[in-house]
Amino acid sequence: MTRRLTIALTLNLTLALGLAAGTANTAEVEHKYVDYKISAAPTLSVPFPKTDAKAAGINAAALDRLVKRAAETHSDSLVVLRDGKLVGDWRFGKPQEPIEIMSVTKSVANLAIGHLVTTGRLFSTDVPVSTWYPEWKQGKKASVTIGNLLSQTSGLRAEPSAQEVYNSADILRLALDAPLAHDPGTDFFYNNKAVNILGGIVQKISGKRLDEYMRDEVFAPLGIDHFSWMRDPAGNPHVMAGLKLDALDLAKIGQLMLNRGVWNGKQIVSAKWVDTSVHPAQAFQPNYGLLWWTVNQWSKLTLDGATLEAWRKGGAAPGFLDKMATLKDKDLTQEELSHALDTLFGAGQGMTAYNQNVRAKGLPNPKRSVGPQIGFSGNGYLGQYIVVLTAPKLVAIRQIRSDSYKGDQDSFDDFQTLVRGLVP
Repeated sequence: MTRRLTIALTLNLTLALGLAAGTANTAEVEHKYVDYKISAAPTLSVPFPKTDAKAAGINAAALDRLVKRAAETHSDSLVVLRDGKLVGDWRFGKPQEPIEIMSVTKSVANLAIGHLVTTGRLFSTDVPVSTWYPEWKQGKKASVTIGNLLSQTSGLRAEPSAQEVYNSADILRLALDAPLAHDPGTDFFYNNKAVNILGGIVQKISGKRLDEYMRDEVFAPLGIDHFSWMRDPAGNPHVMAGLKLDALDLAKIGQLMLNRGVWNGKQIVSAKWVDTSVHPAQAFQPNYGLLWWTVNQWSKLTLDGATLEAWRKGGAAPGFLDKMATLKDKDLTQEELSHALDTLFGAGQGMTAYNQNVRAKGLPNPKRSVGPQIGFSGNGYLGQYIVVLTAPKLVAIRQIRSDSYKGDQDSFDDFQTLVRGLVP
């Protein structure tokens, strides 16, 4: 279906920061936002009808706790939907405008591949990447599929930080030229570099860049008429991060997924695609689907001896290892682990120590075990969240700008827990 849309594109000349990985871009390579403003609102736009906590069956005290924590953690926006109705939209005195959603971009970009599959332009995610990039037809790269890119099992070598991506003038070529670190499909690695290939595949199939395809085929039907998307100097849209959306528009993405791909009676992506995307898609990470994370009744992290030894061999500081060894073989929730880290390293310093010694070195996290699934989420650096709880039909959004972020406590690690408490 075609639409006559007037698009105003302006380049944001601000030098892109490597915020998705937690480091600033120091290279003289400009990654710029392309700003899209659709002057004519699509006819299929549906505003959320408003409700209140009591009518929506939301626990008022739990909602108060959520809003209070959002304010304490310097949030820029908080949106809660119940059964497709707007329970609340809090901006905390900040301007209402699109905010960089960091790695939640990956979850949103999933919809581009889903739309291609739904419309039959892409037969299957089992199709090899070499179909469009014949240089991959040789060696083990020949077996890398679109599904591997979506499930983070491509095996491509990448730095733990996304800094190499922000330092690159051509992020697509950077990923295509990367060697394999593991055989495809044999290991999970959250790969900010590899996922950018998906943007190239969307363009190969559709003839449109990823941001333009999303504008026309996904955002327009949802009435998302103002967003920005980062591109590298070669013109490649980022997939790992780089999308700016307003909180209410991000909530539309959540509601679309909750509705199993339907918006205002129109099937944007198939129910099968949504179901596949939000359930575990590989055997190595029990809470990861296709660029979406699962939400489970419970999730425990266990720091076993093998992980401690991997940290030692990987160069973690001896003092860090000694303190962490006191947590050996304990089953902890994410919140309990965060509290334990602050107890060991000082208030507000625990996650910093963990990031420096584990995440920055690409070392394995403690082993995770999960309970029954109750929803799904997209998560981004600094604490960007879209949480969808299936049975209570709840969607919750939290966003924070980089200049609002005052410290690790502002990552709002207990956001999902507080959201789950909204509905008894």
